[in-house]
Amino acid sequence: MKNKLTLFIFLTAFILLNTNILYAIENTKNNLTNYFRIHVVANSDSTYDQLLKLKITDAITKHISSITNGITDKESYINTIQNNIPSILNIVNQTQKENGYNYSLAIHFGNIKYDAKTYNNIKMDKGTYNSLRIVIGDGLGNNWWSLLYPSMPDGTTIEEVLTNEDIEFKSIILEWINSLFD
Repeated sequence: MKNKLTLFIFLTAFILLNTNILYAIENTKNNLTNYFRIHVVANSDSTYDQLLKLKITDAITKHISSITNGITDKESYINTIQNNIPSILNIVNQTQKENGYNYSLAIHFGNIKYDAKTYNNIKMDKGTYNSLRIVIGDGLGNNWWSLLYPSMPDGTTIEEVLTNEDIEFKSIILEWINSLFD
């Protein structure tokens, strides 16, 4: 009878421990939605349109960096960008005109679905992210994307940040079982 009770306790603890671990892993994945992305889509894949996309990207990211400098919480960061969409649009238009273009522009702000993306050791899972998407002209060209929030320390990739997070898995049942044998 004692062996059956021990086996029952062990199996119950094993199931609960695995459930806790799976929940923690899934919860960590869901934390990726706490990021804010930027996505700039070129009019076409022509060399000129791709160069324009890069010039627009450079101008926008410099502007966003200046208006969000020192902001540490996501809500304030997103509100600042949302409140500055007119100035971002002006920068995009100005950059176009300086380069001899006058494409139509579409700016989307909010939850946007993305496929999984990997670039320079940064891996973003497929899913819906808070984002700023700028579509230049027909939006049929290759795109540029990056993370705006949280800003990464120089040289640190998202993968490194996620790996360095201190995640501790605990099970009350396992701790209780361990206390029985102490």
